[in-house]
Amino acid sequence: MQPVSITKAAPAAQLASPRLNVGWGLSDGEGSERLWSALDTLVSSGRYSTSQHQADAIDLRAKHYCTSLRHNATVSLTKKRKDAIKRLEEAEAALRNLLDADPAVGGDYFENKWNDQKTRQLDVINETTKEKRERLLILIGLAEELVVAHDRLKAIQNKRRRVRTQADNNNLMALPGSVADVEEQIEAIADELGGVEFRNLAGAARNQRDALLGTSLALGKLYEAKVGLTEARLRRHRHTGARQQQYMAKHLGDRTRDVRVKYATYQRRVEKYRTEFPEAVQPDLPDLAKVMGMDMDNPFWNRGEITPKDRAAGERDRLGIESFLSQRSSREDLRRIAREVRQMTGWANGYFDCVVGLKHRGDLEGCGSLKNRLMSLYNIVSRKACKLWKKWSKDLKQALVDTRTCLQGTGEQDQVLKEKFDKVSKWADKEWKTMAGKPVIQAEEPDEYENAEEEEYERWYDMHGEMI
Repeated sequence: MQPVSITKAAPAAQLASPRLNVGWGLSDGEGSERLWSALDTLVSSGRYSTSQHQADAIDLRAKHYCTSLRHNATVSLTKKRKDAIKRLEEAEAALRNLLDADPAVGGDYFENKWNDQKTRQLDVINETTKEKRERLLILIGLAEELVVAHDRLKAIQNKRRRVRTQADNNNLMALPGSVADVEEQIEAIADELGGVEFRNLAGAARNQRDALLGTSLALGKLYEAKVGLTEARLRRHRHTGARQQQYMAKHLGDRTRDVRVKYATYQRRVEKYRTEFPEAVQPDLPDLAKVMGMDMDNPFWNRGEITPKDRAAGERDRLGIESFLSQRSSREDLRRIAREVRQMTGWANGYFDCVVGLKHRGDLEGCGSLKNRLMSLYNIVSRKACKLWKKWSKDLKQALVDTRTCLQGTGEQDQVLKEKFDKVSKWADKEWKTMAGKPVIQAEEPDEYENAEEEEYERWYDMHGEMI
């Protein structure tokens, strides 16, 4: 017997699964297709027939995802801490090598270089359209002057020696130097405006000059948005308060969206320029993911930076700035992880007090339905908390010790947190043995599906910022 597709054999299956209907994701009907199409990674296809089923599935999947994240929080923190330490050691080693090679680059040398480069590029970005148009007119005038000088030089060279006058001989000796000077000026102004695509504009139409100028301004706005995103990421974990953390998360999301909007504008400008002027030198157009992860010293952001005369010194400064930013970012990550470890420990201690208080309240009650409800609630809560703290007990204690040097003035607080969490761990061991009836050794293999989910969330965070 030939197997028959359920979609062909039973047309009702299409109605049962919104994904099989024509036009899926293009309307907002009873099934809220637009909403669920954005959550395809959380819901398996071809399973849910009504919007209530979909809502229940999303709720269960979200609860399971949150529970998995909570149980694996210490493992994730340990992994991120090791990565931050590795990046910090590599950056410090690179800075030490640069300092050994040239003692003059010690102290705040690379930090000042980074601030100078950022200020210089932002000054160019803040130029008005009128100022850039004036520079463009100067560039066109220099290009025309270069053409005239080449023509004069060619005309004099074509004359016979006997026919040349003394003035012709003087011009023949002076014109090559003038041509070289004009070419250097053209190169300098073209670099200030944005690069090679601004050269050879003497014979270009006004529409092409305006289109290229608009593309340059759009790239400048994209660079400004990228600088804002970079600074927001660096400032994200400098504040410890919950309200400040929430504000910085929103600020980071706004800066991420700003980069996406500015990139879309620049993309439209470049595509229009390529369509209208296919024979001209085309501006670069990397994809959005590459722009999001691009370093600020990438040649794509050549918005007025000064090319160093000494290439070795320029390469040294580039490597030093990159190492300095990596060092600063790694230290910020370690401080953030240290704060999160203490927040997790404090939350566990506070939640333990609530669980113990619930049991104490149940013990104080006499006989009756209220006591039964309280003890039943205590059994449910204690079972979940016991499993969580069994997972946290070893890694969280070790993380509390390893991160003590990342924060200042927390020695007494760390001691109190550690002593209280020792009580929590002992209580969890006792409850675990009580529930199991004997000591239990639990071993788990790495969950590849959960690791893939964490990688997907990290990619989503890089592209879209914090989800509020």
